[in-house]
Amino acid sequence: MSEGDGGVIPDSTLIDAKTKNINLEIAAREPWPETATLYLPLKDQLVVWSSECLATLCLLRKALVPSLRLEHVRNAAEMSNSGIPPVLSLNNRIFSEFDEIADLLELKGLLSENGRNTDVRTWSTSYSILCTEVIRGLMNYFLISTKTGLVRTCTSKFETTIKALSEKIQNNQGYLLSQDFTRADAHLYGCIYSILNLNIMEYNELNNIIHRYQPLIEYVRKIDRFVQGFSVIDSISGHYTNTVGSI
Repeated sequence: MSEGDGGVIPDSTLIDAKTKNINLEIAAREPWPETATLYLPLKDQLVVWSSECLATLCLLRKALVPSLRLEHVRNAAEMSNSGIPPVLSLNNRIFSEFDEIADLLELKGLLSENGRNTDVRTWSTSYSILCTEVIRGLMNYFLISTKTGLVRTCTSKFETTIKALSEKIQNNQGYLLSQDFTRADAHLYGCIYSILNLNIMEYNELNNIIHRYQPLIEYVRKIDRFVQGFSVIDSISGHYTNTVGSI
């Protein structure tokens, strides 16, 4: 809160958060519309946002939403309240990027993380941060860096992280947290699938590292049989919509 000539002026951040929560609560009570649309960047822009878009698509597919259309648009980032695509449109309401869309799915009862114990939710959050801040951060670094010494350091950090995640998956014989799919799995799928399938030179070394860890490769393949990643995204032509439906 801040003070002005007429008294106390509400903090705009608090107002935005309250508006966001109200928007989520209203949308959670409304039926899922047949016109639900996930807006993605154009294909030539997708390399920058690939992991975020794939993680969100993964979450929506695993949640078995009743219907979903995908559409490529030039201004996907500008449409987002956070500046980060993708954007989900439901009944003329806009929900931006992964976390807000995941919160909506939980409120609608399409994801069950709220019903899990505190330890599971805490670990899910921790692994989500590992994927979004460490792996995705390294992915972005490799897209722009030309400094050989730093690249070697980052490559080592990437392999250490990937090895630990692969061992975790192998030990659990399912997902990151035993047999339960969580937000963290969607994040990890988005990152690893992007590296394996974007076919860009900057990711060659990361791709080679991932292929040393077969449990992680099989994990991504298992999830992708459900999600169908770029097979779905590449089937969209320009600004036309493409019905995905439930799986």
